[in-house]
Amino acid sequence: LKRLGAGFRTTAGAVPDLTPEEEALRGAWLRVREFLLLRLFDEMSFDLLNLRRDGHELARPPRSILVDEYQDLTPVELELIHEISEHYRAGVFAAGDDRQSIYGFREADPLGLNNFSAVYGTDGPAFMSKSFRCPGRILALAEAVASHMPVVPGLTGRPAMESSHNLGDGEVRIATFKSIQAETAFLVHHIARRLAETASEYDAKAVPDEERKPQVAVIVPRGVEIYENYLNEASEHAGLGLAFRDSRSPSSLVFDLGFRFV
Repeated sequence: LKRLGAGFRTTAGAVPDLTPEEEALRGAWLRVREFLLLRLFDEMSFDLLNLRRDGHELARPPRSILVDEYQDLTPVELELIHEISEHYRAGVFAAGDDRQSIYGFREADPLGLNNFSAVYGTDGPAFMSKSFRCPGRILALAEAVASHMPVVPGLTGRPAMESSHNLGDGEVRIATFKSIQAETAFLVHHIARRLAETASEYDAKAVPDEERKPQVAVIVPRGVEIYENYLNEASEHAGLGLAFRDSRSPSSLVFDLGFRFV
């Protein structure tokens, strides 16, 4: 299925480069799919593009297409959007970040966003360079990291990110530790201190209890389950009463049949 998504990487008319075994699997799946009246999300774009090129028309074709996270699209998804745009003369508005692509595992085209201007015959991109989320020091760190990345053809002239004036300077701390135990112990104490400061601010502003929902996100590059255990152990050892959980853990509601029926 990933190979189907990459089928048009070389030329717009190229077919997926499937091995004999993959061809056999594909044929078997198509027979099962026809029998069960199923279609998988991963093959929707591939099927839609082929239907469109076989002469099928959209019942209600769009006049405009808005695409977010354009850098995460596969070649076949990019080609489908282009086909619909050309055939129905629909405008395409794309937003994305070439330094944020995380969908390589599903064959996202790494140059899809960068090639937008050439594909659609437009002027260069309009850069959105003001952040309404991150304060100044956070952006300065991000710019320092990004400065070591090569400039991508087609996206030159990127302005430095600026922070909205009401966000302040913010805080950045970079620390190194001898072990994961030392790191998690530092984190739980630091988080406990910040939460105590937040509680004091809530008290000063007389914020109602039901509106007090402070949460802290700890971003971990790998080994989330192990890190989560160390954080909870450090919190328990220090008697801080903080509870950490993997954000990917599903809510208990997903197992409740009544909720699922609703």
